[in-house]
Amino acid sequence: MSGPDEKALEMVTGPGAVTVRGEIDRNTIGPLVEAIETTGDTIVVVDLENVSFLDSSGLQGILFAQQAARQRGGDIVLRHPSHVVSRVLDIAGLREALVIDD
Repeated sequence: MSGPDEKALEMVTGPGAVTVRGEIDRNTIGPLVEAIETTGDTIVVVDLENVSFLDSSGLQGILFAQQAARQRGGDIVLRHPSHVVSRVLDIAGLREALVIDD
């Protein structure tokens, strides 16, 4: 089932990496978390350079995926967060809680 909101997020996955373009919100976070969890690697790099929107649902999903990765002995690295993503992380006070590769 594909709706207009689901097309607001494009992902390219590879070994240990997920590149994201578009909007991360309650309608698109599920597929992103699934992509992160199914890369099969301990450390997963999530490139957020081309993310144009991130809401609290999206942020919560990223934190959920990070927690799951850490329980498996791994982690998530947020690479090149866009200005929008950086702003949300700063407002939420989560910059120190996440591994960020600016």
